[in-house]
Amino acid sequence: MSVTPAAVSAARSSRTRQLWLATLVVGLVIALDQLTKAWAITHISEYAIIPVWGNFLRFSLVYNQGGAMGTNLGGPIYYLFAGGAILIALMYYIWAYAREWRMLYPLALIAGGAIGNLIDRLRHGHVIDFIDVDFFDIRIFGLHIERWWTFNLADSAITIALVFIVWQSFFSHSSPVEPHREPPISGLPSADESSQPSETPEN
Repeated sequence: MSVTPAAVSAARSSRTRQLWLATLVVGLVIALDQLTKAWAITHISEYAIIPVWGNFLRFSLVYNQGGAMGTNLGGPIYYLFAGGAILIALMYYIWAYAREWRMLYPLALIAGGAIGNLIDRLRHGHVIDFIDVDFFDIRIFGLHIERWWTFNLADSAITIALVFIVWQSFFSHSSPVEPHREPPISGLPSADESSQPSETPEN
């Protein structure tokens, strides 16, 4: 089955539009993340605690030189290069899933959050966290956590996107999401068609 030039052009136009929208999402996450961090640095003293919603939600400025959830797998240089490598992989998958919004926009949220934290490491040598939330206590394998790790807007975007991806992977009844493949050029058989044996006319 051949694909007309008009169909190929329309598909590419749709793909370009989706990529521009994903880029807008990435930019919005970065802008909001950096603006809120600038506000936190200006208005919150280090080690100060500002109640927002009782003891459940409060602001507390923390300079995090490690990774997410208090991990410390290496120094600042390690997290800088690791963040850069993850960002390159995210750019590839955003390109690959350009026509599938269920993966494209969550990946854009993750990329925006990753860039926001990467900017912190490049500018300050650490990530700026200030959102302090009292979730349920965690007691597992000798680990006791009374409050959640302090985080920022970039972390929130990453977490929301990951939860959505996991949810749709396990609970969505729609067909599995696959990376985009370019349609075959008009007049040329696809790989599936070319692999089929040709029929010979009967004598």
